[in-house]
Amino acid sequence: GTLKDGPNEENTEYILVTILLAYDGAFKLPKVTDAASANDALQMLGRTQASRVNAVEILWAPQAAGDVMTADELLEKYPNLVPL
Repeated sequence: GTLKDGPNEENTEYILVTILLAYDGAFKLPKVTDAASANDALQMLGRTQASRVNAVEILWAPQAAGDVMTADELLEKYPNLVPL
């Protein structure tokens, strides 16, 4: 299959980016269901109190320089992703 509601071109390539935040105290992000809510969540991360942040880590898959995934590979490896 291809990503629902996304580009349907055979040459479309994807990477998956994950942001991990170690934070002192409660921190709840809104549920991400579309591009607008993803933007809201990123804005919230950007407004965190620096003194309460212990660590931030950015991960991406695949990790090799220049490597990408097809839509089918992305869906196979991460079936619960919400297309934005």
